Amino acid sequence: LEGRPRRASGAAKGRSHTIGLGRRAREALISLGGQELWENVTQRGMSAGGFTLHLNGVGISLPAPEGEPVMLVDRGEIVRGIEEHLDNIVLGARTRVQILHGAKVQSV
Repeated sequence: LEGRPRRASGAAKGRSHTIGLGRRAREALISLGGQELWENVTQRGMSAGGFTLHLNGVGISLPAPEGEPVMLVDRGEIVRGIEEHLDNIVLGARTRVQILHGAKVQSV
């Protein structure tokens, strides 16, 4: 379930929630959908070598992560990348994926 309405990639939107995807995210996405999924998600963002964290109007510079750079990707673009990947792969017998936009999770 996706609580937000479906928007076209790059469409005008309200608040942006950019997420930094590092080594652990890369490993998780590759384990789920291979290198294709990782590339589909990261081509929607940009590489970052360092960050500034803003707390109560004060900027704190954080050092660049060691190793590979972090990919900054909008949360909605991550969802769209995963959706596109699911649309293009062959699923197991009797496996069905349905994504409902604008639906709130009531309980788990």
